Amino acid sequence: MIEQLIVFTSAERHLTALRFQVLAEVPSEIEWFANIDNKSTRRAYENALQDFMGFTGIRQPGEFRIVTPSHVIAWRDELVGRALSGMTTRHRLAALSSLFEHLCESNAVGSSGRRWKATKALAVVALVPMVFVAAGRGSCR
Repeated sequence: MIEQLIVFTSAERHLTALRFQVLAEVPSEIEWFANIDNKSTRRAYENALQDFMGFTGIRQPGEFRIVTPSHVIAWRDELVGRALSGMTTRHRLAALSSLFEHLCESNAVGSSGRRWKATKALAVVALVPMVFVAAGRGSCR
């Protein structure tokens, strides 16, 4: 297997060592958002996440990793209380669910992953009864 590695000389390197390190430290939340190509989806997700961040007081990307189903339930109830359409509420929750899915897939949630399955399930199914969601504990997958 070692024989199959391609060795490049430093003259062929396009990233400086510093830039390489900086890119390696980009939070998973930022990677997820940067990977959304469609301008309409990007704008809708940005609006949804800004709404959620404003509601919860999240200021740093890493704070999404401590979100629990209780946070999502409270936000969902607040969205419903604003008399937003069901479609708008579902779209906002879907944006959050997409981020949670990415964090689970990239192993960014660590040992707190048990609470993410319930959070993802809640974000996908916008109007799930609270009792059902509270019982939905498990791992990311």
